[in-house]
Amino acid sequence: MIKDSGFLYGETDNVVMVLDGTLPRDKRITFSVRSGRVELFADDVLIYENRWHDRELFRKLAQSGRLGLAEAPSGEMPNDITLVAYKVAAV
Repeated sequence: MIKDSGFLYGETDNVVMVLDGTLPRDKRITFSVRSGRVELFADDVLIYENRWHDRELFRKLAQSGRLGLAEAPSGEMPNDITLVAYKVAAV
């Protein structure tokens, strides 16, 4: 279960979503980006939604085909990217 999230930007328009929670290991993780929100799916089932109002984030996610995911269930910054989600839609 994911309680909260935040975003980190890389120098080459890469984006990592830091999650306060854990992701299922036996499911395919994908994401969808729409104006004002990013949605995470596990095997096509919505598992988390983050709403924001940052046009730069929307631009980066809409152009990218992937989103790095880093789990931080203890609230501490993780050392590694846990999974990579691939985009299924951008609207």
